[in-house]
Amino acid sequence: MKRLKSYMTGAWKWLLSSLWVVFGFTACEEEYEASMYGSPHATFVIKGKVENSAKQGLPRVQIVIPLYEVRDTVEGVPVKKEYGDTLYTDQRGQFFWERVDYPGGKDFELRFYDIYPREGCDACQADTLKVSFSRDELIKGEDDDNSWYFGRADKNITVVLEEKRDE
Repeated sequence: MKRLKSYMTGAWKWLLSSLWVVFGFTACEEEYEASMYGSPHATFVIKGKVENSAKQGLPRVQIVIPLYEVRDTVEGVPVKKEYGDTLYTDQRGQFFWERVDYPGGKDFELRFYDIYPREGCDACQADTLKVSFSRDELIKGEDDDNSWYFGRADKNITVVLEEKRDE
């Protein structure tokens, strides 16, 4: 009886593994070329220059880009935390920011803060700028054959910060 049970178990395993092999080969047809894993994504690029009213590039200007916020209550007090990116302009006042995100229409808010004093140049007021991308602006390169990649959109901006007024 034990021998028959062992034989039946071995035959059953052989039959199941044979079926899995057949099903595995039929699932690997070459006609189906869609990506099986991943998510839609696109690259958004903002580059530009921060200047004062005299058209001089402002170095070390802090640029804060809030991406999302979390609202919570701590001991009965409402708290809002923002998460995002912070970058600084270079010596010529130029900056570059890139983000890979879902390919729909996107609005990014850029907040500019002149926090480092410079010799021979007045401090500037903080400013906020909204940069919008639409899905129509996405350009897919010739080598981008990934079906999940929707392309890249670039924006070039120039921001003029006004000098602080003495009050």
